[in-house]
Amino acid sequence: MTNETATLFQKAVRTQSKAKIGFFGSEGTGKTITATLLAVALNHFIKSKKPIAFFDTETGSDFALELVDRAGMEMVTIKSRALSDLGKAFKEVALIADVFIIDSLTHPYKELIETYQEKNRQKWGKRFITIRDWGIIKPIWAKEFSGPYVNSPVHCIWCARSKNLFEEVEDPEGGENQTKMVSLGTGVRSETESAYEPSLLVEMTKEYTGDGGRYLRKATVVKDRSMRIDSHEFTFDPADLEKILKGGQDSKKYLLDNPVFKAFYPHIEYLSLSQGAHVGFDETRKSSELIDDTAPADNVVAYRKRQEIAWEKVENGLSVVFTNSTKDKAMKYGFMEVVLGTSSEKEACQKHPDLLEKAHLILNQLADAITQGKTFENLGAFKTHARKMVEEFKQEKLVT
Repeated sequence: MTNETATLFQKAVRTQSKAKIGFFGSEGTGKTITATLLAVALNHFIKSKKPIAFFDTETGSDFALELVDRAGMEMVTIKSRALSDLGKAFKEVALIADVFIIDSLTHPYKELIETYQEKNRQKWGKRFITIRDWGIIKPIWAKEFSGPYVNSPVHCIWCARSKNLFEEVEDPEGGENQTKMVSLGTGVRSETESAYEPSLLVEMTKEYTGDGGRYLRKATVVKDRSMRIDSHEFTFDPADLEKILKGGQDSKKYLLDNPVFKAFYPHIEYLSLSQGAHVGFDETRKSSELIDDTAPADNVVAYRKRQEIAWEKVENGLSVVFTNSTKDKAMKYGFMEVVLGTSSEKEACQKHPDLLEKAHLILNQLADAITQGKTFENLGAFKTHARKMVEEFKQEKLVT
């Protein structure tokens, strides 16, 4: 038995007090209007006196504004597609609103990729995104959207376009080693993990009635973490809203308790709305002690490129200064131990570019000294000389 106690675990309580909802679908399926109807009724339900905030990438707020006005509420908007603006919006929105609509989430992700490509094309001449690049892009998205979305102390509703999902499978009718593409359905057209973050994820589709060319809007609950309405389908008739808007007198009453809100209310009811403080996850906890702090996270590509070039110069310098004789090999590895801190080439090539560039400069001086007749009695004398050269570099500030 030990006296150790658990310091991380706490008694489980529900800490999500804000709705995190996502709608996705193709064009004309009613994403914007459905999100607005939900936002208006939710704002009324929580008795908020604040305006509804709308991050608008495709003028959707212009058409949602009438619904908000008729409900007796106000709307504030940001019309932008920049992910940087969306990140700033999350920092400001809690000051001015309790309900936040993002329409469409597809555009900020697309803008991030296009901006990254353009910067890399200008600076490095790169035209394509590599696997390494995704290691930079995805953390930016997580920092500016994923984390703030989950942790934001406001109710967040996003809309996104849909995409078709395919998988390559074996084709039994096509002969040996033949494959074909099979449709798996649809998904969210944004960063690949965006669909995991909402607690309620809804796919919007439209259903042809055959009645004068009319369409119904169908909402299919793809995911409901509360399991209250998971896999449920709801159908909304645009004609109902059209009649209300044309009639005018009952529009406010209808909007404040509309069919969309009623459909999704079981999920909203499950949330700890009265709890107050909303906690998604603790963003302050990091694994810094587990990470070797060498490569700057904001420019890994440039760092690795500089590292590769510096190591290549060191390798070339080592081959010039030292031969394959037993004595020279011993001095080569002695030099690496003194200057790079290791005799392993696999480990040395991963050293910081500053250190590798320093080693290259010292090798050049060493080559000049040997050319001029400098000799060493033994390995110990050589290491002493190498250490002296390192100290001279520090004193002369040739390398920072």
